[in-house]
Amino acid sequence: MERPNFKKLYYLLGNVSQISATGGDGINELNLIKFLNKYFDVYYNNQRIDFTQANLGQNKTDIEAPGKDYDAYYVRNNPIIFKQIPEEKLKIYFASPYDEESFASSDLIACPTESWKTLLEKPNKNWGILYPDDYYTDKAVVLSQKLDPDSIYQKEVEENAFTRYGIDPDSFKICHFGSIRNSCFPSYFLRFYDALSEETKKQISVIFVGTTSASLNILDDIDNFFFIQNIDFTKVNDFINSSDLLLYNQRDFQSEYAGSNKVVEAIVCEKPILACRSHAREYELGRDYPLFYNLRYKPPDNPKNIFQDSWIDDDEVIRCAQLINKLVTSSSFYDEVIDYMRKIDKARFYNTFNEDRYIDEVISRIP
Repeated sequence: MERPNFKKLYYLLGNVSQISATGGDGINELNLIKFLNKYFDVYYNNQRIDFTQANLGQNKTDIEAPGKDYDAYYVRNNPIIFKQIPEEKLKIYFASPYDEESFASSDLIACPTESWKTLLEKPNKNWGILYPDDYYTDKAVVLSQKLDPDSIYQKEVEENAFTRYGIDPDSFKICHFGSIRNSCFPSYFLRFYDALSEETKKQISVIFVGTTSASLNILDDIDNFFFIQNIDFTKVNDFINSSDLLLYNQRDFQSEYAGSNKVVEAIVCEKPILACRSHAREYELGRDYPLFYNLRYKPPDNPKNIFQDSWIDDDEVIRCAQLINKLVTSSSFYDEVIDYMRKIDKARFYNTFNEDRYIDEVISRIP
């Protein structure tokens, strides 16, 4: 049902005819739609999104050309549809992947983080294949990643979610969530692990959720490494809250600007996360966050990058291993990190957040 005085927003993700909480992009986009729904009547692929209906009220199986009756249009990674938007309407295109014609004809470029917007505002030689050399724009606006407070939140678990997989619930559980690609291969953590004390290794379980040992190029017979290939999205919150330390592994220039649900989920669940220091992560975690590790260099974005693990000093590997040793063996230090996490403002990461200057900018630009 349309609401009086609400602007109408057309929304589309790539070639996905119906949006759902499937995969990282689907989850992120659906959370953003829930946030935008407070300000607009959102139509996904010409279908009014209704969170009270089965399948959100969607029934179209094909991508349709956008109608002319919308006030604003938001499209991610579909240049063909974007070209069909009426010229006089407000057009918003997502910041990646780059499409020259879509970027040129758009009124706004939507970035998921403040760091991405900042970097887009001046020439930058580190974009790699993401943008042409020295590309910059004054069209950038932030439509940031949002979490659903009913799905991801801090809780005390009654039974540790990992127990059913034969993992000792009393062990210190170090967890990575999601698939593993070259750009986020956990090579630095594997080096940290090798430098841990033998006593620490006896007390930890290292768990990779959403991948297999083949993805890590390591043997199956490491006693305290566990692999859980798939879990239902509705159970993710239980697994995060059953963890003791989370891992964020982005090791190229993407870490400077890209959003990360791993980091945001850690913040709202008040779980320590080991992450490389970058502008985007400092914006989320603060400059004084105690579990950053430092890289000497982050190569430009390119899926063909070959990583030789030469961009972290041996001294930094030892320092980080000592941090993990201390987290495992010192409850007072672990509690200090938790206290730090508790002080981070969490409201801004939820789709219930009511103050957003960029939404006001979008609305003000509607003809």
